[in-house]
Amino acid sequence: MSFNTIFRPRMPALSLLVAVMVGVLAGCGGGGGGGGSAEPEPQKPALSLSWQDSGFRTPIVTDSWGQSVGEKPGRFEDVATSPSGAVHLGWHSNADLLNWGDGYLSSSHDAGVTWQAMKIEPDWGSFDFLRVQSGGRLVAGSTMDLPQYWWFSPRLWWSDDDGATWRHQDIQTDFGAPAVRPDPFASYTEEPMTLVEHHGKSLVWIRQMTSTSSPSYVVEFRDRLYYWNQEGAALTRLPIVLPASSPLPVQTDYEIAALAAGQNGYLYLAIAGEVFRTPDGLVWETLPRAKEGAKVLSLTVLADGTLAAGLDSYENVYFYNDGQGWRQSLLPVDQEYWTAENTKSLRRAYTVGHILELQSGALLVAAEDLVYASCDRGASWEHIAELPEASVYAPHRLAQSLDGTVWGAFMILNHGVSGTSNYEGRLLKVAPPAGVAPRDFVKCP
Repeated sequence: MSFNTIFRPRMPALSLLVAVMVGVLAGCGGGGGGGGSAEPEPQKPALSLSWQDSGFRTPIVTDSWGQSVGEKPGRFEDVATSPSGAVHLGWHSNADLLNWGDGYLSSSHDAGVTWQAMKIEPDWGSFDFLRVQSGGRLVAGSTMDLPQYWWFSPRLWWSDDDGATWRHQDIQTDFGAPAVRPDPFASYTEEPMTLVEHHGKSLVWIRQMTSTSSPSYVVEFRDRLYYWNQEGAALTRLPIVLPASSPLPVQTDYEIAALAAGQNGYLYLAIAGEVFRTPDGLVWETLPRAKEGAKVLSLTVLADGTLAAGLDSYENVYFYNDGQGWRQSLLPVDQEYWTAENTKSLRRAYTVGHILELQSGALLVAAEDLVYASCDRGASWEHIAELPEASVYAPHRLAQSLDGTVWGAFMILNHGVSGTSNYEGRLLKVAPPAGVAPRDFVKCP
């Protein structure tokens, strides 16, 4: 997503607070069971594997000097795996410190040995998400800088041949973009945030962001849900009509924090720290609040129907089951930080931005700086070691392929020998040991 002023800079508007994913792992999980237990027995994971280079290579481009060079990796937005075992990455290049370059979808069908890339056309856009639907279709969302608009517009891409070819559609919402720029520094963006499947239908979350500078600088967000069918560009809106008992005021639009759907038949929304669900898109129900004063940053529906939520304010992870309510799971107090007195101390992670369930039932949790693994449904967590040669700055997403390999899209802070540092995207992987079945990766010892 990008701000759009008269200068049309390309700095992403998404916060880099999204913290995710892994470092060194193996040895957690437990068959997908548990989840509903109020007091699961803690078990210490055995961690023995490390992140490896995925083999990802950027396409060769011609630089301003006429030389053939590898495209400079910028922000890596999302990673997904398809039923064939292929891995797919949505990313864009890094033109300079402030501006993102071109957008790409890259795919590998040989576990990262070779890569094929498709560039966004026209010449600039950013990929916002990448998902694999239940039937194997790949769907990506991007924010486009189209010449016919002064604002940034949403586009959906899809592939029915495992990423070999892609089609796209410039979708139309009912937000009502201004025909002309209201002031020289105003911006307007409609960004596709994510897509889920609910009862066989594709539901896309679109965020509208507007900013004005006169008489003062103001930024506003509005979010809406739409059913999408690739046969037509116009979307069908799903109204969010919260129940009368909701603690939130009645509004036409809300600012959504997270969206999830799962095999339990429910669609979940997080808004202002509250979680709502609906079985049919018509009748919404308010769940008990996980923690007063904390915001819900992420939602994941686990295989057994348990709802897992990542929170801020040091509240970490909560699990919800009907009849049992919420169960809190705290991460260890093991994150180093510098105090005001310039001394090192330890604290618990402040945010949890992403929760991934592996085929084995193990859970991976991404905090803002560190990543944790649990083999006992959150009864205990083990800090995953950081990369030795770089600092993970803003990991985005994880995905697991059918062979058990875990792929992670990261932003890495590289420290140069001359004392300089730079950020770049990196795709890493960790594979099961030889002879270990995907269902057994990762498990408790």
